[in-house]
Amino acid sequence: RIKRYEDDLRKRQKSLERSVVDQEVRLQERASEVQSLFDHSPDAILVADLDGTVLDANPAASQLHHMTRDELVGKNMLDLVPPDQRETVAAELPKWATASVRTYEGYSYTSGGQSVPVEIRSTPITYKERPAILLHIRDITARKQSEEKLQKSSEALERLVSSRTNELKATEETFHSIVEKSVDGIIVTDRTGIVLYANNAAAGFFEKPLSELLGHDFGWHIVPGKTSEIDIVRSEGDIAVIEMTMTETLWEGARASLVMLRDISQRRRVEDKLIQAQKLES
Repeated sequence: RIKRYEDDLRKRQKSLERSVVDQEVRLQERASEVQSLFDHSPDAILVADLDGTVLDANPAASQLHHMTRDELVGKNMLDLVPPDQRETVAAELPKWATASVRTYEGYSYTSGGQSVPVEIRSTPITYKERPAILLHIRDITARKQSEEKLQKSSEALERLVSSRTNELKATEETFHSIVEKSVDGIIVTDRTGIVLYANNAAAGFFEKPLSELLGHDFGWHIVPGKTSEIDIVRSEGDIAVIEMTMTETLWEGARASLVMLRDISQRRRVEDKLIQAQKLES
């Protein structure tokens, strides 16, 4: 019975030994995988203690800062940022250690004094049985350059739009001035004949204020492309002969009719006198 107990004990011991060996192999494999990820990460990775002293650095971190791993290890994080930002980073460092701030945008500082825009992600970890901070640092130079180009393009577009808007405004003001000062009457109506716009000359032809034209029916049949003459009896009793030319147009994006009015009373009187003179001669 004792011998059987001893045999069982030896079997359990061997089983435990194999289990320990298997765990050690798995831990070594896991450590190897982690080390491979650390070494081959395209992003710079730094491990720092809670005071900001660098404990480890991957090849990408060396490339980013233009320093060897041995040169990086032992440096303080504040030595790896531009001098004008060290006070800000010193205030942020405790937040990285407690994970109250996980992402930060700033600048890394190379051995040659160049500032490189970076995005930093921090994670509190345990490193060699000590609390530490794992920092993933990504070079965002290309992104910043794209953002800068986009910003410049946006500003250029805004300037262009502003310039064109001012040009259109000036053109509109010039056009409005010409229309308002025109001796010819100008009226715009919708498809049903309701007056949408009229200038002062048009109001003068009909001896009405603009308020009695706008929003009211024009009162004359409109045939786009046609020129006709209408007689308007003035308040003094004389008759004004108005030539009316109609065409299609757009007004505020909708189809409309443009009516041009010209006082041809003087021309008509001259023509009538010529006709009478010809009759007398005959």
